[in-house]
Amino acid sequence: MALVSIEIGETITKVRTAKRAQGLGIVASSYDGAILGLTQAGEQLWRAELSGLIKAFVACPRVVVQCY
Repeated sequence: MALVSIEIGETITKVRTAKRAQGLGIVASSYDGAILGLTQAGEQLWRAELSGLIKAFVACPRVVVQCY
């Protein structure tokens, strides 16, 4: 697997992989404090606005992301 850059219009500070029903996905923390769920192609599946603070840690242990 190679390192790939994806333009999503956000400043991302943390990136983790996550299992999805359709394969692997990406969970990322943005600079403005939101958590994003993305496909490997960079398509945004969901966005959760949190406190507005930068997250120091994003963990995805056995997370199964299901989007319909």
